[in-house]
Amino acid sequence: MPSALELGGVRLLEVESLTNYRVSYESMKEQTDNTLEVLSRLIDGGDTDAMLWGASDLLVELLRKFRNELYVTNDPITFDRDLVLRCIACKAYELWTPIVALTRTNQAYAALPLLRPLTEEMIFAHFLLTLPAEDVSEYLLTKARLEVFEKHIAQAEFFPAIADQFAFHDVALEPPNSELIARTRAFIKDSRDRLRGITGRADWPKGGGRTVRDMARAVGMETYYDFIYRGSSSAVHASLHELGRMVWTDRSTGTTRITFETFEQYYRRFVLVYGGWVASHTVLTLSSHFPGEFLGEDLDSLSVIMAFFIKPSVIHQTPGLVTLEELNGPSTL
Repeated sequence: MPSALELGGVRLLEVESLTNYRVSYESMKEQTDNTLEVLSRLIDGGDTDAMLWGASDLLVELLRKFRNELYVTNDPITFDRDLVLRCIACKAYELWTPIVALTRTNQAYAALPLLRPLTEEMIFAHFLLTLPAEDVSEYLLTKARLEVFEKHIAQAEFFPAIADQFAFHDVALEPPNSELIARTRAFIKDSRDRLRGITGRADWPKGGGRTVRDMARAVGMETYYDFIYRGSSSAVHASLHELGRMVWTDRSTGTTRITFETFEQYYRRFVLVYGGWVASHTVLTLSSHFPGEFLGEDLDSLSVIMAFFIKPSVIHQTPGLVTLEELNGPSTL
C-alpha cells in the first residue's frame, strides 16, 4: 500500500498519520487500497474538479453507510446526548448530498450556506462529547424548549403583522394573545436563566453552551469556526463583497454581466473542499461514540478522504476567503 500520494508535486497524505483510530493493517487493507486506487486514478487525470467530485462521491457512500446504521432504531427514544449525536450524524449525510448535487448543476453558490449548519453541528457534537454526563440531558432539554418557545413568539406576532402591513382587510386575524405572549416570554426568561446556571457550573467549560462561538472556543475550534463562518455566512447575510463578485466586465466590449456564475469555480471548490472536510470530520468524531455502526475499514477510508480534501488545501492555503485577484487587482473601494 502506498504511504503517500502526489498532487502537483505535493505530498498529499501519509497514511500512518491520518487518524487516531487504531485499526489493524490487515483488517483495513483491502478497503483502504480500493479508496487509494480510486483517488490515485483521479489524481493521475489531472482535473481538479473531477478529483473533488470523485472524492465527494466516495464520501457520499461512506456517510450513507453510517447514516443507514443510525437513522432507524427500535430502542426507546429519550431526548438525550445519544439522540442528538445520532441526529447530527444523519444530518451530515443529508447536508453533504445536496452540496455535491448543487455543484454539479453550476449552483455552487446556493450550496455555500449549507456549510454553516454542517460546521456548527460538527462543533456542537465535539462540545456535547465534553460535557458532564449528569448535566447534559438537563442542558439539552432546557435549550430545546427555549428554542421552541422563541419560535412560538415569532410565529404569534408574524401573521397578524403581515395582514396589517399588506392591508388584507378581508382577513380577520385575532391579535396575538397578550396573556399567552407574556407567559411565553416569562418562560423564555426562566429558561435562559436556567441555561446560565447549568453552563456556569464548576465542571462545565468556561462560557460553554451560550453561543456556537463559545462552544468552538471550549473545544479548541474557534479558528475553524471563524473561517467557515466568514466563508458561508456571507452567502446568508447581506455582503457587499459577495455582491461585488457577481459583477464582471469584458473590457474589450464594455459589457458587464451580473451573476454568481462569475465565481462558480471558486464556490464549487470552496464548498467541496471544506464541506468534505467538515462532513468527514463530523462522522469520524461520532464514529467513536457509535463504535458498532461503522467498520474499521470504513473509518480508515474516511480518514484517507478527509486528508485528500484538507491537506493540499492547507499546504497551498487555498481556497481562501479572498482571492489574490481581489487583493491585488484594481478596486473602486
